[in-house]
Amino acid sequence: MNGHNILTKKLQATLDDRLLKSRLSEPASPATLAKTIDFGSNDTLSISSSGKLSKAFLEELRRHPNFTIGSTSGRSLEGTSGYMKEVETLANFHNAETALFFNSGFDANVAIWFVIPQPGDLVIYDEYVHARIHDGLRTVTLRLCGNV
Repeated sequence: MNGHNILTKKLQATLDDRLLKSRLSEPASPATLAKTIDFGSNDTLSISSSGKLSKAFLEELRRHPNFTIGSTSGRSLEGTSGYMKEVETLANFHNAETALFFNSGFDANVAIWFVIPQPGDLVIYDEYVHARIHDGLRTVTLRLCGNV
C-alpha cells in the first residue's frame, strides 16, 4: 500500500470517528448564512457580502487602471505608489497631518504598540480592549497593567 492510500484511509477513519461521535462539523449553507449576521469574522457590518464594496472596488479600479494588485515588497524597497499617496490624503478629510494605512488591524496594532510606547512607559488597559490590541501589546517589552 502506498503512502497516498495510507493517508486517505487514516483521514477517512478520522472523519468516520468524528461522525460517529457527532463531532463532525459541516459549514452552513449559503442560504442559511444569508439570513445571519457574521459575528465570526471581521465582517460584522456585512460589507463584504453586500455587494457595495465590490462595486466600489471595481469603480476604483476603473478610475486607476495602473493600480497594482497582489503582494509586492514593502514601501521601503519599492517606494510609495501614486495611488497610496492619493489614498493617504484622507488625512485631510479627518483634519489630521498625515495618514498611514495598514492591510489589517493586526498589522496596525503591532506597528502602533511597537513604536509609540517607550521603555519605562506604563500601558493601562482593561479586559474589554479589542483582541488586536492584546496582539500588539504582546510585541513590546513594557510594564503592562492589564484587566484593570
